[in-house]
Amino acid sequence: MLALGQRINYDKTVDVSGSTASVDSPFKGINELGEKLAKVFESDEPVNLFSEVTTNVEGVSATYNPETSKFDFYIYRGILK
Repeated sequence: MLALGQRINYDKTVDVSGSTASVDSPFKGINELGEKLAKVFESDEPVNLFSEVTTNVEGVSATYNPETSKFDFYIYRGILK
């Protein structure tokens, strides 16, 4: 799944702790879709459609946590000045 340059109006709370920011996924039903795909592919583990998340900002990385349905952004301390 390739979702280049998608932007959304995120009108929700962003949780910030140190150099990490977490936001709820705006994509409703994404975990359920992953569970259904796992059944189709006869896999024991749900398919994480966001297993590879990238950013276009140097010094910032992102991951998707299907257990919390949140995107976590990590800001490297070197760019926080």
